[in-house]
Amino acid sequence: MNRGNEMVKLVGEIRSIVTMLDVATDAAAQAILEGDQETLLKNLEFIHRQFLLGSGVSSIAKKKIK
Repeated sequence: MNRGNEMVKLVGEIRSIVTMLDVATDAAAQAILEGDQETLLKNLEFIHRQFLLGSGVSSIAKKKIK
């Protein structure tokens, strides 16, 4: 795979993570409004995992760009 294709793939992965985070933050906000602590906790855990995953993808992208 050439460098351009690798960058396109990484950008796609980052966009996917951002989309999932958007959905999870909306669900967490709704859980707060409804007082649903179980759903809130699940969404916060998901958000945390996605940030960890996202930072890993970002690190890989930075290394490939250089």
